[in-house]
Amino acid sequence: MSLHQMNAQFMFERNGTAEWMERNLTDADHKYLRQFARSTQQSKLEQKRRQELVEADEAAVVAKKKKIEETEQKEREKLDALYKIKLVVVQEEVLRLNVKTIKEQIAVWQRWDKEVPPVGKLNGAGAPGQKERQVALLAAIQRANGQDPRPARNS
Repeated sequence: MSLHQMNAQFMFERNGTAEWMERNLTDADHKYLRQFARSTQQSKLEQKRRQELVEADEAAVVAKKKKIEETEQKEREKLDALYKIKLVVVQEEVLRLNVKTIKEQIAVWQRWDKEVPPVGKLNGAGAPGQKERQVALLAAIQRANGQDPRPARNS
């Protein structure tokens, strides 16, 4: 039984349609209603509705897969960018880094060393901010014993 048929049956029982039909409809009216019902069923409305639902579900799956692929691609691009950065692990060199470079270094370390504060929290301006970034970077280098924190890449 289709959803449409189930709703019609429910309303038929609920609102007294049977009694009304007995009182007001002739045999010709009954015959016409049966023919109309058959033609409606032959138009396969329920089958079309179900097919539309299936197509909508398939479209949703395709859209979700595409979004997942885009997210994974962005993540791969971020990782590629982090692996392209040449790490500085010597204290004297760290102290000579400019703001942009030190933020890149911190971004690499923060990815694999969760004790490194996010770059956004180290946004102080001027010399005090740069000193804070240098201290955070040097502490991360010391925790890793001067070794690259990035795992080796397969590809």
